[in-house]
Amino acid sequence: MSKFIISTKKSLYKPIEIEVDGKSYVIKTISPGMLEGAKKHEKLSLKGDVKALIEQLRILTGIEKETAMKLDIRDITDLLSFIKDKIFTPEKIEDEEEKNESGPAEAK
Repeated sequence: MSKFIISTKKSLYKPIEIEVDGKSYVIKTISPGMLEGAKKHEKLSLKGDVKALIEQLRILTGIEKETAMKLDIRDITDLLSFIKDKIFTPEKIEDEEEKNESGPAEAK
């Protein structure tokens, strides 16, 4: 019997990291609620709501409002595009077990 094992405590995917003014913001996990909140603000930002654009970035990264308000709007949209790309084309963490096997880890 084959089993695919996933943990809510440790992701199979690499964290997403951005840096603003020398400070790193690391996204380790992306919950459905987090993504829903960001999507809600995305709809408003597409209608020209700049505050919604900033809130979307804050939900995903935890960046401080004061820092986000100093960013160029084009930088914010670039950051969001980078994050979305990493969400929808994630990079898996490679550990020794995965290097020795092909495919997902199986429990027997």
